[in-house]
Amino acid sequence: MLRTTLLIALTLASAACTTKPQRLEPQPQIVEPYDPWEGYNRRALKANAIVDDLYIEPAADIYQFLVPAPVRRSAANFTTNLLAPSWVLNEVLQLDFKDAGHTTARFLVNSTVGVAGLFDPATGWGLEARPEDFGQTLGNWGVPPGPYFIAPVVGPTNARGVVGSLARIGLTPDTQILLPEGLEYRVGFVGQRTAQKRIEGDATLERVFTEEDGYILLRSLYLQEQGAQLHEDGDPYANLPDF
Repeated sequence: MLRTTLLIALTLASAACTTKPQRLEPQPQIVEPYDPWEGYNRRALKANAIVDDLYIEPAADIYQFLVPAPVRRSAANFTTNLLAPSWVLNEVLQLDFKDAGHTTARFLVNSTVGVAGLFDPATGWGLEARPEDFGQTLGNWGVPPGPYFIAPVVGPTNARGVVGSLARIGLTPDTQILLPEGLEYRVGFVGQRTAQKRIEGDATLERVFTEEDGYILLRSLYLQEQGAQLHEDGDPYANLPDF
């Protein structure tokens, strides 16, 4: 993991001599989705809807029924806090040292005053969460997103997102350092994050799975999210198509 991290850091540092991250550059006037595999993607979305209906939604419902809201909130705070070191790493790789300092301060506050991250006093102190991942890092260095596609179970992504996800396996400190050894902790971490996201996204997913053309809706929402992540200064939604 350390060797991979150093290699990426050195590569980006050397590139900084001739280029800079694209975070502050304006978006193009028209956003056209690059979706060459639409036929496959539509079939994958239908398959994901079946998996969600049979497994993910029922599991999220059970989690919501059995676990009181305050406990779910603390669990979400805890797992989110574990992700903060990976956000810092990506902010450093993007040469965004101001945000890296912000996220570091947030992590320290919530890990101490917030009792190991179970509570989130940092947000109330002006240290709100600013998630970053390696896909965003690649995008800020000008790597194109590549084709849009829907991954089984995971959902919408693109080629850049897949590379970012693979890199995250080796680079994310929460899975390498902060979590105790043992598969059950990793499964619990992923399970809690999945259930919480399913609960939070219930209304949107119901629309996607039930509307006549939920595929276009999902793709538009994904493009909006990507635009918001890569163009933090300005309105990332202004140039996107309506749905």
